[in-house]
Amino acid sequence: MRRILFIVSILFIFKINYSQKKYFQQKVNTSIEVSLNDNKHELNAFEKIEYINNSTTKLDSIVIHLWPNAYKNINTSLAKHDLENGETDFRFSDINNKGFIDSLDFSAENEKLKWSYFNKHIDIAVIELNKSLLPGDTIIISTPFRVKIPLGIYSRLGHIGQSYQITQWFPKPAVFDKNGWHPIPYLSQGEFYSEFGSYDIKITLPENYVIGATGDLINGEKELEFLNEKIEKTQQLIASKEYFSDLSFPSSSSKTKTLHFHQENVHDFAWFADKRYHVLKGEIELPNSKRKVDTWAMFTNNEFDLWKDAISHINDATYNYSLWVGEYPYNHVTAVDGSISAGGGMEYPNITVIGESGNNYFHDEVITHEVGHNWFYGILGNNERENAWMDEGINSFVEYRHMHKKYPKVEGTSNKLLETFQLNGQSLMQLGYKFNATRNNDQPIQMGANLYTPMNYGLIVYGKTGIGFNYLKEYLGEPLFDTCMHTYYNKWKFKHPSPEDIQTVFETSSSKNLDWFFETFIKTTKKIDYKIQNVKRKGDNSFEVKLKNITGFNAPITLTAINKSDSSITYNKWITGFKNDTTFYIETTGKTDKIILDQLNVSTDINSENNFSKTGGILKKTAPLKLKLLAGIESNQFTNIYFTPIIGWNNYDSFMIGASFYNSIILEKKLEWAASPMFSFGNKTLVGSANINYQFYPENVFSKISFGHKLASYFHEPVFSNKRWMKNELYSSFKIKPKSLRSSAVHNFKIRGIRIDEHIFSGNFTEPPSSQLNKSHYGVLEYSVKNKQFLTPKNLSIQYIYGISASKSLVSSISLTGNYRINYNKRLDGVEFRLFTGYNFFSSSPRYNFLMKGQDGYYDYLFERTYLGRNVGYPNMLVQQSSNTHGAFNINTSIGRPEEWIISTNIKIEIPKIPLGLFSDIGAFPNIENFQNPSTGAWEESKTITPMLNAGIYFSVKTNKKEVLSIYFPILHSQNINNSSIYTGSPITTIKNINFLQKITFVLSLENISPRNLINSFGQ
Repeated sequence: MRRILFIVSILFIFKINYSQKKYFQQKVNTSIEVSLNDNKHELNAFEKIEYINNSTTKLDSIVIHLWPNAYKNINTSLAKHDLENGETDFRFSDINNKGFIDSLDFSAENEKLKWSYFNKHIDIAVIELNKSLLPGDTIIISTPFRVKIPLGIYSRLGHIGQSYQITQWFPKPAVFDKNGWHPIPYLSQGEFYSEFGSYDIKITLPENYVIGATGDLINGEKELEFLNEKIEKTQQLIASKEYFSDLSFPSSSSKTKTLHFHQENVHDFAWFADKRYHVLKGEIELPNSKRKVDTWAMFTNNEFDLWKDAISHINDATYNYSLWVGEYPYNHVTAVDGSISAGGGMEYPNITVIGESGNNYFHDEVITHEVGHNWFYGILGNNERENAWMDEGINSFVEYRHMHKKYPKVEGTSNKLLETFQLNGQSLMQLGYKFNATRNNDQPIQMGANLYTPMNYGLIVYGKTGIGFNYLKEYLGEPLFDTCMHTYYNKWKFKHPSPEDIQTVFETSSSKNLDWFFETFIKTTKKIDYKIQNVKRKGDNSFEVKLKNITGFNAPITLTAINKSDSSITYNKWITGFKNDTTFYIETTGKTDKIILDQLNVSTDINSENNFSKTGGILKKTAPLKLKLLAGIESNQFTNIYFTPIIGWNNYDSFMIGASFYNSIILEKKLEWAASPMFSFGNKTLVGSANINYQFYPENVFSKISFGHKLASYFHEPVFSNKRWMKNELYSSFKIKPKSLRSSAVHNFKIRGIRIDEHIFSGNFTEPPSSQLNKSHYGVLEYSVKNKQFLTPKNLSIQYIYGISASKSLVSSISLTGNYRINYNKRLDGVEFRLFTGYNFFSSSPRYNFLMKGQDGYYDYLFERTYLGRNVGYPNMLVQQSSNTHGAFNINTSIGRPEEWIISTNIKIEIPKIPLGLFSDIGAFPNIENFQNPSTGAWEESKTITPMLNAGIYFSVKTNKKEVLSIYFPILHSQNINNSSIYTGSPITTIKNINFLQKITFVLSLENISPRNLINSFGQ
């Protein structure tokens, strides 16, 4: 019986294994002869592709990437994706600066092959084979081709003058694996997936060019002599310390040379050529085999003082990656200086191109990162478009580890930001991840690279993955983690590992279930948030610690006990993750004053402030307060309160000085507060504003729900003396969860309850006139939607307002505002269209009517905006402050205050390169007049539709593409505006009779320079 069961089990296992898709890997060997025409910026080449079918499937076609065609027009995936990212250079580029590949003529066995573009992608082709390529068979496909090299400011392939970055430049088969073909359109965000094989490349170009390339130089004695001369001259320059800034190109030699490069076990080939290159050469001995590898640096006069140290940067990176990941298998590592618009650097097998760095620390960091890609991308060739974290993210982790080893202290990094906030690469990415994660604007690590927002591509793919693998290293312990990494490298080098493959290796090697990391941390946006509920002393050195898991993400975390007097650690242990609230009993080694979760900030615990507790005393769970200027980094050992000195001025409070205090500015917290008291020199008392806000983040329907209270109080002059006004607002807002964080429109609902305490005219005609306190209550419902199209941004909002005062109805109105913009050049100059329509169901006074002019201080009855002179009159110029509300007519007219409805359209046309533009306002409203019918003697109502027109020139000051100050100079306006009355401090007159300066209006949009609003805008 046992024998029968054994046989059945074997058959069952065999069936499972047989039914699974077995791993296989195609092989592609490529040979190319190419010549560079540096007058036309062209490549002319002939390519042979040896394609070996190692699959069990017969192939009737082969998918080929033609990535230079990504630069051909504005309809390619590259052009569209870059535009979504806000990159406009290519969109508005000249046709002569674009690029393409042509002259293709595929053939095999002397027979032509038919080919066509794949699914309308002109950078992907499908070649139809004349006969099926059977499993185990080989086919050689050849073709001539020509590449028009684009200007090198759009992405990776390109030229700047006669400096060449020749990357993704030749027809290249897509990967065919167990999941089929992987056709990948070229993008700057998210990289590649290519087959391993050999490359044999011959490059012909003028002989005074220096070339850095993938592969070993074959029969290159003469070229090595040329390079040695360059090395000697470079070393002389370094010794003399005579660095030059000249970046002009010498004339190209009339003679040419042909250089032959060859490399096995790579999946790409790139080369870089520049006649201005200085050259340095070094050598590094690998840590285990002691094999020696050549290291090269090729660079121009740009940042010469940084590049002189490049060899040591390359050597250190090559050594540590070989030590921690696996030995470098090739014969050289090269870094070249070049313009790189796709990022700070870009990697290719054996070689990397590095852009401007600014200082030695960042130069070292970028070189390290790009050299590291020889392992994570080059040797471990995962699908970068689908699993970018497996190369960019893991590589970032090793980079952080390397930089921390090399620069254990932040001081001396030549970067003031890092030194001020005590940040290194690891903690900087920790802060970056939490910036978006606390706002619920993060995305999963495991996702297609093209789906990320530009910000999240850096913060999640690089940052969260990098800090995550450091988290895993600390949890497993460095020796065990290194064993896992070495095993992964040795098992999957020169292959295509998947996420499941790396998880299997780490779990098998560590004998631990790591689902918390590979399934939850990698594949979801679930946050880690543990909280110390309570700490009770059970003995001299024993404690009961109650912990709460707020999010339910059962990741491991450290529990640490500390003696405050000497900062010694009396207990430290990793706690296996748990979902339910759990109590731990700990024994410390001595006096203990405080208990901390994640003391070294290794995990990504989203709220470090609830990770602290004292072992005794009052307010045990409140960490010591620390006051910080402007901003700082959240800590699990301090409660930070930030402050910023502020000043202000208005016509009633005069000069004001004070400070803004707040508990958060960079990271978003569930509970946020801010208070901005100021001393009014005009009224010798305190004024200012304050707010408190609580928010949470549901998983369904809404991505964020907020509740809050705002308070503001300043002075105005309702009659003849300054009186204080006060605004209290309770609000709740609901942000609908978008289907795609990258492209879906943003929908928001807001409910507001507002109380306004203000002084108004008492109605007693005494001398001087007196005022009385009036309390009004308003309810506001708002809905807004905003798209994420970069060239044509648009938004729409609907608002309903209801108001009462002392049992008296004030207003009931609804309005719609739509904005549409067309940006027409790469500087994002554009044309703006605004539509407003409003309808009053009820209005108790003209103050609540819709206004063609737009609300000024007096008519801003909800006290929404900042006015320098809320109740001033002529001849004070502050009365000319208006707002882009209601009809938004930019002229001081009194006409257009209907009780019922208005409709208006505002157009603004920006003039390129100068802060001036043209504007036009068009609107209409019902003009209602009462008259006595002469035939009947009865009073009747006459209603006519009155159109209005205003146009002129405006001046604007912008920050972050938003207007802060706009000044409008009306030049043309309709007759009814011209004849409308205006009070100027003398007898009532008309617009046509006042001087031009009194017609001017200005709009002050201080909310566009609010630090909080500016910071939040980056998290979208």
